Amino acid sequence: MKNVRLKETDYFVAWILFFLVSTIAGAVVGAIFGGIIGFILGAAGVSLESIAVAGGIVGFIMGLPISYITFRLVVSKFIVGKITK
Repeated sequence: MKNVRLKETDYFVAWILFFLVSTIAGAVVGAIFGGIIGFILGAAGVSLESIAVAGGIVGFIMGLPISYITFRLVVSKFIVGKITK
């Protein structure tokens, strides 16, 4: 393994890419699953306040794997990939 010194721009590019992809993908996945839960609970006659809370919780939980997968991919490509070249 080489002794590679990463520049600040390497970290910044990795972070900004992680931030953008995980935010957008997490929001889309969260909205989809939150909408599904909202539809199911709405059809069951649950109050709007409960639907909002349940949809937010489900959306957050479904966004967590997106954040983790994005982090792994970005770090392996932009940080570890440059160190191990």
